[in-house]
Amino acid sequence: MAHFPTLVKIIASFIYWTRQEDVKKSRARFIVFTGSSGKTTTRYFIDYTLKQLGYNSISPQAGYTNEIGIVLASLGISDVSLKKISTWKAIFYNLIPKDSFVCIELGADFRTDIPWFLKRFKANVVVLTDSDQRHWFGGRHNIEKDRQALFETLTPQDAFILSSDRFDELPDAAKLKPQIFKINPQEKFTKKIEIFDLFKDYQVSIPYPKKEYLFQFSRRLFDPQISALGLTLGVVDYLRRLPDLKEDFFMDYVFPEERLEIKRLGLTSTIIADTYKAIPNCTEWFLKNADQIQASKKILVLSEMKPDVINVNLYYGEILNLLPNFSKVYFVGSDKVFNILKKTSTPIEKINLENNYDDLCQKILGEADEGCVVFLKGAQSFGFNNIVRKLSSSGNR
Repeated sequence: MAHFPTLVKIIASFIYWTRQEDVKKSRARFIVFTGSSGKTTTRYFIDYTLKQLGYNSISPQAGYTNEIGIVLASLGISDVSLKKISTWKAIFYNLIPKDSFVCIELGADFRTDIPWFLKRFKANVVVLTDSDQRHWFGGRHNIEKDRQALFETLTPQDAFILSSDRFDELPDAAKLKPQIFKINPQEKFTKKIEIFDLFKDYQVSIPYPKKEYLFQFSRRLFDPQISALGLTLGVVDYLRRLPDLKEDFFMDYVFPEERLEIKRLGLTSTIIADTYKAIPNCTEWFLKNADQIQASKKILVLSEMKPDVINVNLYYGEILNLLPNFSKVYFVGSDKVFNILKKTSTPIEKINLENNYDDLCQKILGEADEGCVVFLKGAQSFGFNNIVRKLSSSGNR
C-alpha cells in the first residue's frame, strides 16, 4: 500500500480530475491561511465574517485538512469525512456554488501541501498568521520556500494580509505584487485577569489605519484571537466592507472547540484548554500567559509536543522554566521528555492515559479547590478534548 501522505494525494488528485471543469466554472476565490500557528482561529473568524456579510463561504469543519480536504472545499463540501456515503455522492454530483470564497489552510510548519495546491488552484487572498522562525523541525527551509512561492503567485488584484512585524521577515518581499494589508501587532495583555471576568461580555479594541474598531464578544479573548481579529479586518478592508462591521457584529460568534476554550469546572473552578496542537511557539505562549490568570491554584495537564522537536533539550528547557507558574503538573508523553521536565521544583507526575481519562479526572477534581484553574495544553492525538468534556460535565462538586 502506498505511503499514507502519497495515498492522500492520489485520492485528492483523482477527485480533482473528475470535477476540475466544474471547479473552474464555479469561479471560486481561495483565501489561504498559512503560518506556524493561528491559522484555524483566523479562518474561523473570517469564515464567520464572510457569512455575516452575505457572502457564500466554504470552510472545512475540521481543523487543518490535507489535500483531500482542500479539493472537497473547492467542491463546496465542508464535511471532509470520506467515511460517509453522502460525502462521496457530493463529490460526484454536488452543484458547486458560484463565486464562493473557499477558506483553506496550507503550509503548516511540517506540511508540504502548497506545491500540490499551486498545480491545481490559485490563491486570491493569502493570510499569514504567526510564524515561528526557529528551526524546531526538519525541513524548515522547504516550508519557507513553499510559502514564498505561494506569496509570489498573487497578482495586483489579490491581497496579502499579515502583521506588519512579519513583513520584514519575508526573504523576497520586494517581489510581491498584490495589495498588501499590514496589520499592527496587538498589544499583549499584562494585567492580571480574575477568573470570573473570563465569562463576562468582553469589549476588545482593534487599532486599524484611520480608525480603531470596538467589538463585543460573549467571553474573554486572548492574544491569538485578538491577532486573528486584526487579520480579519484586513480581509474585510480588501472587500471594501469595513463600514458594515458594527460593535455587536461578533456577539453571536461561537468559539470553536479545542482552541482556547474556557469552561466552568463545577461552581467555583475554571478550565482553560488548548488541545488541538502543541508546537513550541503556541505551547510557550500558553504557559507564559497562564501567569496572568488570578487563581487560588493552577493545575497544568501538558502533553509532549508533536511532531517531535529536533532539539529536545533546548525546547523543553524553555518549557521547564515556565512550570513554576503552576501548583501541580500532569505530563503525558515520553520518558525522554519527562526526564527533562521533572527537574522542575513544581510537583510533576507522568500519566499514562491509554484512552482511560477517568483516573486523571478524579485526581484533578480532588485537587481543584475554590478559585482553581485547570490548564490543558496538548496535541490532538493525546485526546485532551476528552478530559475537557469529562471535567466540564462533572457538575456541581
